[in-house]
Amino acid sequence: MESTRAGLYVRQSLKRDEGIDRQLRRCRSLVDARGWAEADVYSDNDTSATKARNADTQWARLLADAEAGRIDVVVAVNLDRLARSVHDILTLSATGVGIATLEGDLDTTTADGKFRAQLLASLAEFETSRKRERQERANADRAARGRPNPGRRRYGMQPDGRTPVPDEAAIVRRIYDAVADGRSLGSIVRELQAESVPPGTASSWSNRQVRNIAMNPAYRGAVIHRGVAYDSDHVAPIVDREVWDKVQTVLNDPTRRTTPGNSPKHLLSSIATCATCGATLFYRNAYICRASAAHCYMVEEQADAAVREGVATAVLEIGEIQRSAGGGNHSVLVAEHARLTRALTATAEDRDMGILPHDVARERLRTLTSDRTAIEAELQAVRAAQAADAMLVDLLQDLLGDARTISVADVDAIRVAILDRYDALDFDRKREAIRGLVTVKIHKGRAPDRIVVTTNFDRAAPVDPEADLTSVLSGMTGEGESRGPGRSPRRAPREGREA
Repeated sequence: MESTRAGLYVRQSLKRDEGIDRQLRRCRSLVDARGWAEADVYSDNDTSATKARNADTQWARLLADAEAGRIDVVVAVNLDRLARSVHDILTLSATGVGIATLEGDLDTTTADGKFRAQLLASLAEFETSRKRERQERANADRAARGRPNPGRRRYGMQPDGRTPVPDEAAIVRRIYDAVADGRSLGSIVRELQAESVPPGTASSWSNRQVRNIAMNPAYRGAVIHRGVAYDSDHVAPIVDREVWDKVQTVLNDPTRRTTPGNSPKHLLSSIATCATCGATLFYRNAYICRASAAHCYMVEEQADAAVREGVATAVLEIGEIQRSAGGGNHSVLVAEHARLTRALTATAEDRDMGILPHDVARERLRTLTSDRTAIEAELQAVRAAQAADAMLVDLLQDLLGDARTISVADVDAIRVAILDRYDALDFDRKREAIRGLVTVKIHKGRAPDRIVVTTNFDRAAPVDPEADLTSVLSGMTGEGESRGPGRSPRRAPREGREA
């Protein structure tokens, strides 16, 4: 007569081999006492009873073998080790195998045995739920008192969740500085990958990982529980609260643009626009209008060179404004934009539900949309100032200091230095600088000056009789406008003189 084939199932929450070995010895003693044959061992080491057992667990393999008829009975130390819930017992029973435990035999092929198994499983499920509730209350209490809860190690922090890892903490600060400077997440990822910076517990650096780091309150010294951040005296902050707040404002800015789909390979793709119809340009042997190739066309080298000069002009102009006027209240504008967006949504819902008459809703939506568009324009202006500041503020400070007047020779030297710095930027950083600093339009025709590069700030610094920076630039490039090579720029008439 063929022996009963027994599958031995062992499980414990923490990964400790000695615990598994003890369970196996006890299960084998039962198998030997019954005269059964050991068919296989199913060991879920480091598998909690409160968490789902996925397809890659030994429990899943046990069910598959039972369904396939490879085993006749499942042996475990007790029901708590075997089943997490009544559902587990019913699932295993449905395969037709028996269940035997050292702490009380169960024969699930009979009605009595099935009832006892379900009753014991219900009690085990109740105890597991009660343990989960106790743990949840303890975790909530710890978080409210500013003490981190145990869990997966966070990048930049020791497993205790309190102490920074020096090398990783330096990378975290670098990420925050880069985002605060307006860098794209993609360019930060590529830079970290190019330098072979270890990604911590992740398999590789990604936009999602960088964004998660940049938006995690833990790095400013907070404890997070159920999506709520609690200020803590027990966690060493890696970045200052001011820097963290600035990064949140930057990432929540609705005018912060990203390029969907494949990454662009040409500098002005989807940035430059057609002066005829307003559509963006794309590259096909040259920059052409997305709406119609008949609208405008320009060779890449010629267009990129004109934009390079325009960016240098914009940095000089906006850099001067930054020192005198500041960059605007970015966070207030972002908050107001969010408020207007919520108001637009609420108004549309009230209209659809019949709470607001259509004519009243239409007028309110028109006003709210107009206000939001104005806020977006202000945000774009602030981002332009921030782009100038982030890209070359150190250079401008070194060359200009606190001086408000410079000579024409100084402007030439500064311009050369700015162009050198621009040339040293990577491709993504150049696109960010162009987006933030200038507007690029290409007109129809073949004239070299059909490309117009306009500074995004429509402001001028105060005039100084000793040759103020803005007035010097006006003589070099036209006020806020850089045109392509081959033709002198049109000069704006001075105040008090007929045009």
